[in-house]
Parts: sequence; structure tokens; C-alpha cells
Amino acid sequence: MLTIKSESSTKIVAGKLIKEEIFYVADEAGSLVGKKAHGSQEEAEQEKAGMAGFESGLEFAKAQFPGLGEKAHVGKANVISDYLAWVEAGKPVKEASAPESEEATEETAAEVNPAAF
Repeated sequence: MLTIKSESSTKIVAGKLIKEEIFYVADEAGSLVGKKAHGSQEEAEQEKAGMAGFESGLEFAKAQFPGLGEKAHVGKANVISDYLAWVEAGKPVKEASAPESEEATEETAAEVNPAAF
């Protein structure tokens, strides 16, 4: 069962104490299983919603790779979760970004080192 956990910390910024709270997706034991910390609970909830296949992925990773550590199991489970979300979304294909034209590349190079041309 995945949950949202929060941690608070205080740091000094420009001579003032600033209290900061972060939110992350955790497993039953409270260990971080999400990919990153978030500045709001809503962002963490969105990540949790996208991890619907995480528990299945973790079960698979532990069954198939028993010699790995917990961190490796979580990494494999995240990949499987991403794959299951991709299949559920209809296997969308991302478009490759267009490469820069040669003129733009030459102009950039000339700006960096005008003596080169």
C-alpha cells in the first residue's frame, strides 16, 4: 500500500530561518519509493496515481531477483510501473525533436568563437 509521507526541515537562507516541507510516495515501511520529493501534497498524489502498477512490479522484482537489495527492487518496480501505465495509456509514441539546422549550428559556433570562421 503506497502512502504520501511528509518531512519538514529548517534551513538558513539569507540570514533567515526558512521552514520547508516536502512530500514523497512511500511504501508500508515508510521507505521512499517515488522518483523524487515534491513541494506539495497534490504533486505527490499525482505521482502516486501514476504508480498504480508499482506493487505488482515490486512483487515481480522480489520474486525474479531475490538476490538484489531493496533499492534495486524499487528501481525495477518503478520501471515496470511505468511500462504498465504506458500500456494502459494506449502505448503513446513520443515524437523525436527535430535536429537543429546546419545554419543554426554554424551561427552558434560563430558566436562562441568568431575567429574559427
